[in-house]
Amino acid sequence: MKLQQQHSRVPVQLRVALVAKVWASLKPGMEFNLVYGQLLSRLEKVEEPSMEQAQALLQNPEMLMNEHEQKKESALKAQAQLRAQIVNANIPRQAPDREKLVADTLAFVSRFPEIRPSEVKKLTLLRQTNGNCDLRTVSFSEVASPESLADDLERAQGLDNPNGEGSVHFSAASQVFFLLKNELLPSEKTPAPSPLLAEIS
Repeated sequence: MKLQQQHSRVPVQLRVALVAKVWASLKPGMEFNLVYGQLLSRLEKVEEPSMEQAQALLQNPEMLMNEHEQKKESALKAQAQLRAQIVNANIPRQAPDREKLVADTLAFVSRFPEIRPSEVKKLTLLRQTNGNCDLRTVSFSEVASPESLADDLERAQGLDNPNGEGSVHFSAASQVFFLLKNELLPSEKTPAPSPLLAEIS
């Protein structure tokens, strides 16, 4: 069985020609990529896209912007619902004050919109290990040097890695380390003084 590659219904020539048309239709505050992207999305639903159809849509660029925002809101809503389902499924039914626990956990994971569903599950479980308290977070940009960051990452465990052994966790997508109570990154630990320095002092 041969797999058929799906091609865009919008011809390359039409895509190229539409660039100038979209730029000309933009009003103050509008972004080219959003209008152009939504225009192509609408044309993909037409059997035989044409310049006439594109120009008709470009007469109302506000409509294209609104459609993009609606799609974005729908995607965010679906993401929030999925996160709520994951958190709810991974908190014990008999947990004391469960409704508050679920709400607090959702508030915590929602601070990191880039994390994946598998990472949401891991954070939910880690928060319970942490006494149902938010984990301490350290963004990659807060680490003192690239060398220290590389060392911290090497010794840490990815949230989406079920087989990792590190006690410190991180999310590459959100570029954040997550630490339980009393945990430190290797770069945060005070290095032991060298024998030479001890003799000098």
